[in-house]
Amino acid sequence: MIEIKKPSDIGNENLQQIIDIIKNGNEVNTTRDKLKEYLLRADIIAYKFSDNAIISTASLKNPFPSYRTKVFKLAKSKCDYKNYNKELGYIATHPKFENKGHCSELLRNIYKCICDNSMYATTRKPAIIHILGKFQFRKIGDEFNSGLNLLVYDTK
Repeated sequence: MIEIKKPSDIGNENLQQIIDIIKNGNEVNTTRDKLKEYLLRADIIAYKFSDNAIISTASLKNPFPSYRTKVFKLAKSKCDYKNYNKELGYIATHPKFENKGHCSELLRNIYKCICDNSMYATTRKPAIIHILGKFQFRKIGDEFNSGLNLLVYDTK
């Protein structure tokens, strides 16, 4: 089962499971409290259940303008970062459930809700770059911060 909700509509137990999955993905270097604060700023959070446990998640985030500017500059992107006010992020799957299509299914569902936004994403994981490519995200700029890649999605 897949849920797509505003952060304020997600119960604390589910929010804690989402934080656990994101932290275990090793792409976010922030405290649990800061991560919760950032998640609560998101437009929506999507998550997939299996046996009453959350196994995969993704969010449409509202990045701070200073963070967005920094990301595009570090990637040496030629794109105008001002065109990308949203970030597709916190894409993570519990390690036990990776490589089984759960992330792709989750992104197919969230994509229907967010595809009218020009947005960006960052990741170190080749699998996420591959999956996002299926949704017309394209890699731009240079790798930065030890292998981080910047991808953008433009509305049609």
